[in-house]
Amino acid sequence: MQAYWNSNFRKAAQCAATCTAVALCAPLTFAAEPATTFPTRTVTLVVGFSPGGLPDIAARLLAPALSDAWKQQVIVENRPGAGSAVAARMVATGNADGHTILSTTAAHSAAPALYAKLGYDPSADLSGVALVGTTPLLLVTGPNSIVRDDIATFTKYARAAKIQPE
Repeated sequence: MQAYWNSNFRKAAQCAATCTAVALCAPLTFAAEPATTFPTRTVTLVVGFSPGGLPDIAARLLAPALSDAWKQQVIVENRPGAGSAVAARMVATGNADGHTILSTTAAHSAAPALYAKLGYDPSADLSGVALVGTTPLLLVTGPNSIVRDDIATFTKYARAAKIQPE
């Protein structure tokens, strides 16, 4: 089991590193003049999560700004499921003309470690365009948890559980 997690964690880390590198280099691509006018029709911004959540809200705030900048309508389409893998597969296997784009979260980089058969290769079939925002993550416990006091106590118990799982 440990080898499985190490292998899949490595895959997820490689995918995350690739996505991060592409996102960091994306601003450099805007310096060049495009060969053709883009977009030529409505753009669909696919969100891999249910309506009302933070990824959906972010996409709905972004869509009007893109519509204004591109002088084309940008619509948001929710395709929830499998931590955004359903939406990612739709975009990855769809028409690669740039009129269907994916808005996703860090869940995208974890997909290869979580799902054996994605139906697409996150590194080869999708390219990062821009980092739209960041979200803090919190580690919380119940009020009666033995690790509620501090991260040092949590780390101690996590290491013990790793060495001797129940």
